[in-house]
Amino acid sequence: DAAADFTLERYRAVGSQIINEQNGDLLLLDKAIHRLDVSHGTTSEITNPERKSADGNYLPVGVSHDGVWLHDNHNIYLLPSGANRLLLISSEPSETVIKCGHLNKDGVIWLATDAGISRFNANKKIFEDIDAPHISQASSIVCDNSGRVWIGTHDHLYAYITKSGSFALFGESDGADPNEFLARPRLLASTGDIYLGGVQGLLHISNDFTILPSEEPKINIIDIMVDGEIISPEKDGRYVLPRGSHNMTINASVEV
Repeated sequence: DAAADFTLERYRAVGSQIINEQNGDLLLLDKAIHRLDVSHGTTSEITNPERKSADGNYLPVGVSHDGVWLHDNHNIYLLPSGANRLLLISSEPSETVIKCGHLNKDGVIWLATDAGISRFNANKKIFEDIDAPHISQASSIVCDNSGRVWIGTHDHLYAYITKSGSFALFGESDGADPNEFLARPRLLASTGDIYLGGVQGLLHISNDFTILPSEEPKINIIDIMVDGEIISPEKDGRYVLPRGSHNMTINASVEV
């Protein structure tokens, strides 16, 4: 009965997450999935015909007209509205571990993984890695309502602007203090604001936060000194270092 299920959740020392279904019922997620029928106060277990249990814990991705989207360490699932059986939609094609996922309003699932970030097209059922060599692994991800994907890592906060395919990095001067962002404490609020939790506390990103475009700076080399002597460029602009050089100093200017 319901009381027995809730006693199990309370005393077995396993962290659970809760997500709302469209009809108002609640899903309790950990290694298994239980549905709480709010109107009747009863619970039932959701079965997974493909697997006996999750690869890790079941974690929420988002809710669409199709139902509730979930993931575990390597797989994407869909629980159709009102159904009691979980559908395995797709599996990561590599050993990549999914840390966190978020369903965007356009139906694309964005994933933070231990290899960086990727996205999953539910219609085509394909994964696509995003070229981001500066992000070796990501731990938290949330999409806002302006086409931006906010990515938390163990030490930085990034935003991926989907329209331009570019990244922005934020630091203390922007109000993003160093933090070790976590997968579970994250929220896209009804106001459009975003909240990302980490070891050092909670970060709030306002819905009207503007990312200003910036041009790449022009770097000019003033001179290059090798072993105490200035070397000159070749006609094509290349600098050729003498064989056996040990010490090099470059003087440059930056035009923004």
